[in-house]
Amino acid sequence: MKKNEAEIPDGYIRVSSVCKPFTDFSKIDPQVLARKADIGTRVHQYCESYSLGLFVEDVSSDCKNYVDSYKRWFDDSVKEVIQTETRINSEKYRISGQLDNLSLLKYDDGITLIDYKTPDNPSLTWQLQTAGYHLLCEEELNIQVARRICLLLSKTGGAARVVEYQDHRGDKDKFINALELYRFFYG
Repeated sequence: MKKNEAEIPDGYIRVSSVCKPFTDFSKIDPQVLARKADIGTRVHQYCESYSLGLFVEDVSSDCKNYVDSYKRWFDDSVKEVIQTETRINSEKYRISGQLDNLSLLKYDDGITLIDYKTPDNPSLTWQLQTAGYHLLCEEELNIQVARRICLLLSKTGGAARVVEYQDHRGDKDKFINALELYRFFYG
């Protein structure tokens, strides 16, 4: 069982599941996909530890460059971590999502929702995914999110790349529409 999996109430839909029908992994070898998913999970664990001020050592070689990329970005950008790897459930929408990070950045006044990513290129579904998390922050935590970003960590250890989504209301509406379609097709 994945971390925090037990915290998802019966009948709730994961934010990532709502986005899944819009992502096509059919051309990727299932073993490659499983390996990349495993790396992504471990990178998230390392990033969470570093965000909490825990010393990150003995990073596995397949994760090291991503973690180095994160550490450099974090040290340069984050003023204060509000929450990290937080599971949020919405009774109103019957959805569940796990936020990677909510932080105050050194160059901003508001709270930034940060989602860590290890692929080389952005996916359109990330816009919906972060909108779902934004909705959860407002509805369940009463936190106003000023910015939503996906942080593309470098597989070579270089600078992390920020992809920002700024149409908060429009993106939340798109996510709610996707949620309704998901329920229509998948129950």
